[in-house]
Amino acid sequence: MVAYVAANCVDGDWDLQYIVVAKKFRRRRLATLLLNELIAHARSMNGKRIFLEVRESNQSARALYRKAGFRETGARKGYYTCPAEDAILYGRDLS
Repeated sequence: MVAYVAANCVDGDWDLQYIVVAKKFRRRRLATLLLNELIAHARSMNGKRIFLEVRESNQSARALYRKAGFRETGARKGYYTCPAEDAILYGRDLS
C-alpha cells in the first residue's frame, strides 16, 4: 500500500482520522490528492464540515491542512502519548 485516507461521517460532519503515505512515496503530493478527494467526496454527500486533530509537532501535516482551507479551532492538552503531546484541532466548512 502506498497511501490511504480514513474518515467517517455523522450527520454531515466528517471526522478525518488518518492520511498516511508510505515514507518512500512522500513529497509526491499524494496526501494533497487524498485530502482533495475526501473534500470532494464529502461535498458530494452533502457534508457540512470536516474536522481533524494533528500532533502539534507535525508541521508538514499542519501546513497541508492550512493550505487546503482548514482553520485551527482549538487544542487538546496531552491528547497523544509516546511521546506526550498536545493535539491541534482543525475544521473546514464545505459550503
